[in-house]
Amino acid sequence: MVNQGIALAHAGSDDGVEKDGISLLICPEGIRFDDIDEPVHLMFFFSQTKDGEAYLGLFQEIIRLGNSQLDLSSIRFAQSPAEAYQRIVEVLTDYRDVAS
Repeated sequence: MVNQGIALAHAGSDDGVEKDGISLLICPEGIRFDDIDEPVHLMFFFSQTKDGEAYLGLFQEIIRLGNSQLDLSSIRFAQSPAEAYQRIVEVLTDYRDVAS
């Protein structure tokens, strides 16, 4: 876990990744891991074919997301994938143009 119910998982070309991508698992009830005290509600998965520095800014924004319980809850309790996506685009301000 990186911050307040958010976890990041990643794989690179050394792991067999052939295409860059990102996905998100939302679990309103939370997922408990043995080595983490708090449940994880948002788990972001990254795959990247090149140097990971391109994702560092996005990683930092996602980590900061955990500082706002309001933003975190608005994604966690979204009523549809489209609503969750829209909230993420609104919250991750530096990536609005990328998501459009």
